[in-house]
Amino acid sequence: MDQTELAECLWMPLEDFLADTEVHSFNKLVVRAATSTGGLLSLWSGAYGP
Repeated sequence: MDQTELAECLWMPLEDFLADTEVHSFNKLVVRAATSTGGLLSLWSGAYGP
């Protein structure tokens, strides 16, 4: 476990997270999938395979 990464962990509004240019597109994809469906679904992102 990376203690440095955990020390920098913070909660932020969803809109801020999705608009942040430092957040990777895959992380945004996971968050959008979870918030738009009420849970996580299996899907193809185009950039990552199964």
